[in-house]
Amino acid sequence: MKIEINQANIGEKKINLYQLIAGFFLFFSFFPYLKIVETGSDLQPLSFIIGVIYLFTRVNLLNFDKRITLIFITMASALVFFFIEVVIRFDIVLFRGVYSYTSILVHSLAAYDILKRDKSLLYQILELAIWIWFVVGLIQSFIFPTFLTFLLSRGGAYDAGSAGGRGVLSLAVEPTFYGIQCFFMLLFVFLIRAKNGYGSRKFIILVCLCIIQIVIFARSSMVMVFVFLTASSAVFTYVFRKPLYAFLALIGIGLVCFGAMTVLDEDSRIKILLNIFLDSPDNMLANDRSINERISDIYYSISGFFDNPIGHGLNGWQIYLGSQPNDEILVKNEQSRIMSFLGSFLFELGIFSFFLI
Repeated sequence: MKIEINQANIGEKKINLYQLIAGFFLFFSFFPYLKIVETGSDLQPLSFIIGVIYLFTRVNLLNFDKRITLIFITMASALVFFFIEVVIRFDIVLFRGVYSYTSILVHSLAAYDILKRDKSLLYQILELAIWIWFVVGLIQSFIFPTFLTFLLSRGGAYDAGSAGGRGVLSLAVEPTFYGIQCFFMLLFVFLIRAKNGYGSRKFIILVCLCIIQIVIFARSSMVMVFVFLTASSAVFTYVFRKPLYAFLALIGIGLVCFGAMTVLDEDSRIKILLNIFLDSPDNMLANDRSINERISDIYYSISGFFDNPIGHGLNGWQIYLGSQPNDEILVKNEQSRIMSFLGSFLFELGIFSFFLI
């Protein structure tokens, strides 16, 4: 029996049901922190749920290449770890871990199929998302600091004015996450431009909107470093093939750095960290706990991978940290979550994460 769900007539317009579901999926993928119902988690599952619905509507039409099937291998290994660990030692963290890998699979499958069918839908929703993030961040920065924070799981408790020079939230739960979101949207803009998806004028506008949010609104030192390193790698990529582009990129990097130092307040986090680095680079980790914890997670997750390349499972992080001797410099992260995206893959799944990375 074939179920027709292609179109529904509303007035004189025809709304394609596929586009409606795909549009909602993409939209909430760019707004992962919006709280529709209370879940007790920062990341909300709405895009995941819509992605599952989308895949069910397309189940007979899906056709993926070998690159996508590699994600299935990673997912299968995560499920094996999950069932083994549930039998050995039950912990709610296991469900969070398996959900994370399932979410990666669902988002990858749905996004791949949508892009294969209609790239323009992504282009339009990405542009809309950048503008929404920008407008909310602008209002929070200069008019109303808690604007729309009630839509976030813990945004209402955040006060940018008393957060030690940190930025605003926009529609994220922390300024750093706001900056990371803008960084990924910036990468998408460049990828779409490479496919001739955006014209020159729109491309420049969207890039500027993302950079302004990272530097002025979010004020995330970590994300600024990401942008700097990414731009620097692009310079080295083009330095021989297109020297003029490389030269212009260098000028752009300099202007962004100068602008950041000029616009930001003296108590802004990036300026404080820069002063610490210039005064005593050897004590950088000792003087900033946030950076220390992130570097520590990267170090211990990679160290854990080499200690056990097969993987420690979804609930082995705290056990592994407890088995390691205390370090004079690095502070062990007391949270159950690894603050390193690739590091968590390597630590939990070991060599099986190579299919995903």
